[in-house]
Amino acid sequence: MPTVVRTVARAVVKSGILLSLLAWVIPLASALFGVALDWAHVLAAAVWVGGLAMMALIAPLLRSQPSLLHAIVRRFTWLAGSAVIALVASGTVQAIFEVGSFDALVNTAYGQGVLLKV
Repeated sequence: MPTVVRTVARAVVKSGILLSLLAWVIPLASALFGVALDWAHVLAAAVWVGGLAMMALIAPLLRSQPSLLHAIVRRFTWLAGSAVIALVASGTVQAIFEVGSFDALVNTAYGQGVLLKV
């Protein structure tokens, strides 16, 4: 990997960690937990959505090889299911910590945004 690409990749990762930490203005232990949840949530979404995009791209190319396409779909189905479970679990825990109450879930813009995602 070229040096410039590595440097940019490191800067992006460090910026993401910093921004995640800044988003949690609470004690460090809770902040680290929040950062881990944020990263798990984003990673799960990326795996799921990115995988769907790749499936949409390769499926037409593999129509002439149905057994290979079936094997790929079977493997992706397991991966996508795991990603969705991680996405729902991390999102639920984040919502519990960030929204705080049912009243806030219904009556705040952030809470309503969470409800729209669900």
